[in-house]
Amino acid sequence: MTHLAFWIAAWGGAATGFTLTALITTYRLRARAKAAATKPTTWPKIVLVRPCEGLDPLLRDTLRSSLGARYDGPRAIFFCVPSPHDPAYAVAAEVRDELAAAGGDVQLVVTELGQAANRKAAQLAYVERHLPGDAGILVVADSDVLLEDDSLPSLIGALEADPKNAASSAPPIDVAARTVGDRASAALLSSTPNALLALAALSEWAGSVPLLAGALLAIRRPALAAVGGFADLEPYLGEDFELARRLHAAGKHMATSVSPARFTDSGRSLTAVIRRYARWALVVRRQRPTLFATYMLLLGCGPLVTTASLFVAALHAPLAWLALVNMTTLLAARLLLAASLRRWYGIGGSLARAMAAGMMGESLILTAALLATTSAEVVWRGHRFYVGARGALEPILD
Repeated sequence: MTHLAFWIAAWGGAATGFTLTALITTYRLRARAKAAATKPTTWPKIVLVRPCEGLDPLLRDTLRSSLGARYDGPRAIFFCVPSPHDPAYAVAAEVRDELAAAGGDVQLVVTELGQAANRKAAQLAYVERHLPGDAGILVVADSDVLLEDDSLPSLIGALEADPKNAASSAPPIDVAARTVGDRASAALLSSTPNALLALAALSEWAGSVPLLAGALLAIRRPALAAVGGFADLEPYLGEDFELARRLHAAGKHMATSVSPARFTDSGRSLTAVIRRYARWALVVRRQRPTLFATYMLLLGCGPLVTTASLFVAALHAPLAWLALVNMTTLLAARLLLAASLRRWYGIGGSLARAMAAGMMGESLILTAALLATTSAEVVWRGHRFYVGARGALEPILD
C-alpha cells in the first residue's frame, strides 16, 4: 500500500507540473498571437469556404457572418452543399442571394460527394480544384462556426506574422450551450488542458506536430498543394490532424489565432457529445498512438488522481498524506488553468464555476477516451467506417 500511495503522489506531482507548463506556455502563445493580430498593414485576398451538410441550428446566422464579419481585405465566399436535396441547400441559396445583393462575391456550389469517406475534405477538394490562380489564401470555416469581427483579422494576422507560416487556425469554443451535453462540450473546450489553445501551446513547447484546428483555419495554397491538397485528405477521419502532420513533415510552420472559433451547436444529448469526442480521441489513438495515453494520464487525470488519493487516505496508507498534498496542488493548478483559459476566451465567471467546468470537462475527456479504446468503428454523417492506421477510413457495408 505504501508503494501505491507513492505512485499516486508521483502521478499528482507530474500532473501538476504538466498543468503549470500548460498555463505558462499558453500565456506566452496567446501574448504572441495577440500581437500578431495587429501587425498586418495590408490584408491579402482570401477565399472563404463554408462546407455544409445537414441543417445546423443557426446555419442562416453562421453563413451570413461570412460577409458580415469584418475583414479589411477582399474576400470571395463559397458555400458548399453535397446535393440540391440536402437540407442546407435552401438556406445556403437564400443567404447567397442576400449577400450577393449586398455586394458580396458569393457562390453556392453543389459538390456531389458520391462515396467520399471524409465528406468535408471532399467538399474542400472540389472548391480547391475550381479556384482561380490568384486565390492565394484559403480560409475554411465549418458551417456551425459564427464569425465575428475579430475572427478573420486574428486568423490572417497570425498567418501573416511570419512568412514561414503555412497555415493558422483558431481554437474552438461552444457559445450556444443549452443542454447538459452542450455544457459538457463547452467545459472541455474552455476549461481543461484539452482546450485547443492549451494543446497548441503544449505541442509547440514539446516540438511535436503543431495543432491545427479544422473548424476555422487559413492555409496558403502553395503549401496546401505541396502536401497533396485536400483531395489527398479524403481517406482520413481527422483531415486537420493529417494536414498538420504533412505540413510539419515538410518543414512548414503553423500559427494559432488569439480569437476562438465560435461553435453554435446546441441541443445535443450527452450521449451524442460523448460519441463526438470519442471520435476525436479515436483520431488521436489511430494517428498519434503515443499521444493517446496522455488523455488519461495527464489531460483528464484530475478526477482519477482525486479519487485515488482519497482512496489511499481512507485506508490510512503510509504516504497517503503526500498523495493528498499533491492532489490539492493539482486541483489548485487545474483551477488556475481553467480560470485563465475562460478569461482569455472571454467567458469569465466565478472560480467555483471554473472548477466545476474543469471537472466536468475532464470527466468527458476520460469517458470519450475509454470509449475510443473499445472499438475502431465510428458512425459519421450516417455512414459506418472502420478507422484504420493513421486514421484512414474504410467503409463498412451492412
